[in-house]
Amino acid sequence: MHSRIFKISTSPEKDPSFTEFDAPEWFTSEIADYVTDSDLEQDRDFLDGLFEDNPYMTLTEERTDDGHVYYKWDITDIKQAQQAYFRERFNAFKKEANDISLEDFSGSDFRTYSLGRTILQRFDLYMADGHEWTPMDSFIRALSHYNTQTFYIVASLDYHY
Repeated sequence: MHSRIFKISTSPEKDPSFTEFDAPEWFTSEIADYVTDSDLEQDRDFLDGLFEDNPYMTLTEERTDDGHVYYKWDITDIKQAQQAYFRERFNAFKKEANDISLEDFSGSDFRTYSLGRTILQRFDLYMADGHEWTPMDSFIRALSHYNTQTFYIVASLDYHY
């Protein structure tokens, strides 16, 4: 399966170099089979799913003077954006946790894996903020730690898991 790593910044970057060589060793040994260059404009579909049902987050395509595409990500209300992002999975988690038996919990890797995946999707989108690579779920949970409600998605990489 393929997913994406998005390089983010708190300001637009004129030269957002981002290559497969930026991948940390832990990422290529624990998460990805391989990482390769990608095109941010073509990766827009990966981002659209995050924003379509979340009225507290907007994504706007912009261009630098030299024509480089980047996306401005505005968050109007962090707490509401977080809750909207996780609401569907939270409800699924509650149902699945309620339905799982002690026998399944103690003996079924699939049921516990599925339950854990509703909390944190490690094999999905990643956000790269400098040298820090974070699963999208963890990034969303940590939004209040940032000193901004505007981010710029300036580059992307493809990875296979």
